[in-house]
This record gives sequence, C-alpha cells and structure tokens, in this order.
Amino acid sequence: NNPGQMIEQGRLSYRSVVDSTITLIVADIVAGSQGNLGAHFAPIVGEVSGGNTTNVAVLSKNLTDFFSANTGGGATNTYSGLGMVAAHDPAQNPRMGVKANNADYDKFIGYVGAAAGLNGVTDSALIGEVVEVLESLRAPIVQQ
Repeated sequence: NNPGQMIEQGRLSYRSVVDSTITLIVADIVAGSQGNLGAHFAPIVGEVSGGNTTNVAVLSKNLTDFFSANTGGGATNTYSGLGMVAAHDPAQNPRMGVKANNADYDKFIGYVGAAAGLNGVTDSALIGEVVEVLESLRAPIVQQ
C-alpha cells in the first residue's frame, strides 16, 4: 500500500463525511427541525439559497482539512483556516451566524456521527479519534 494513496483516500472519506454533515444540517434547517443550530449556519444557507456556493465550499474544505490534519493526515493535509475561537465568533467570522452553546455543539457532533454512518464509516477507532478531536475543541468553540 502506498502511504500517499492511503492519506488521499482518508481525505476523500473525510470530505464525504463533511459534505454529508453539511447536507444533514441544511436539510434540518429547511425542514425547520434544527432547533438553534440553523442560526449558526444562516449566513451560508442564505448565500446558497441565492445561488452563491463559494462559502459552503470554503466550509467544506476547511472542515476536511481540519479533520484530516488532526487525525493522522500528516504534512500533506494541513489546516490553514481561522483559529477555533475566531472561526466560531460571528464578530470575527461573518460566515458564523451566532455563538454556540453546549447543546448546539452536541447536535453538531451528532450530525458528524450520522454522516459517518451514511458514508459507511464503521471503524470505531477512527470515529473515536474524530470525536476526541471534536471534544478537545469544545472550550474554544462553545462561547456562550
């Protein structure tokens, strides 16, 4: 097995999970059953509704880069987006609608888990790694 090929396949798997997570969130927003989570993504959903997919593509790339870089993707997969506090603070990031609370973040982690299942990710060690990364970021992301 070529390590570079394995890393690229891992990145594609993360990209599929990230895109499915975004789709699940948007579907719930459209259905009106998202609770408060829709407010976080309102700027991006508004843009997409208007035909502008630029920032949803940026969100997908940043999340994919972040997961890949923080779960063994190595030097070929680096995250160069905003720091976690700035990325999740609407005053510093216009793509973020409101600050998150713990319930919002729990719901987001649930979406990531559901998206992993939809994409056939059943490796419990990998899922555990992703959850560990997400939980390590709770403090800077949850700002209210």
